Amino acid sequence: LLFTNRVFLIGLIIAQLALVIVLSAMIQKLSAGVTTMLFMLYSALTGLTLSSIFIVYTAASIASTFVVT
Repeated sequence: LLFTNRVFLIGLIIAQLALVIVLSAMIQKLSAGVTTMLFMLYSALTGLTLSSIFIVYTAASIASTFVVT
């Protein structure tokens, strides 16, 4: 599985951070269409990153974490 590969997960996180930096730095210079596409890409990366939590851990483990915190 890709989500159990640590390098893949770190790559996803780095890609997310890089995209945030690019969007933040160039928000005034980019067209609305390009900004929308980059935001959709960021949303997809966030979904992949967060979905890996549900693949790696059991539902009971995730639920107990919400109860404890």
